[in-house]
Amino acid sequence: MLRQASAAHQDVAPELERLRVKAVAKAREYLMARIYALRKPKTNIQILQQNMLLRFRYLVTFLRAHGPEVFGEVRPRSFDNMQLGFLSSLRNSACRHWTWQNFTMRLLLCEA
Repeated sequence: MLRQASAAHQDVAPELERLRVKAVAKAREYLMARIYALRKPKTNIQILQQNMLLRFRYLVTFLRAHGPEVFGEVRPRSFDNMQLGFLSSLRNSACRHWTWQNFTMRLLLCEA
């Protein structure tokens, strides 16, 4: 409390807030680009998770602490993207390997 009441803090607070907003915006932009890169066809999601996203887990921690509104936007998009990727991968795999014996299931999954 003492720190926030000081004149020095009042002088620097607007600049610190501007820097926080800029850092949160850049972190969001970077993470969203990486998340959308997972949508490309024939992407090895596990390798991308381990090599790229896991290295930037501290960026997510930063967003959680300093930009909860942006974190609340990035997290669901990440989950939705992973869900779509796994569903698409499962659908493609099932459509390739099923035979005509399972014709009705093939129609339901592969034509959707």
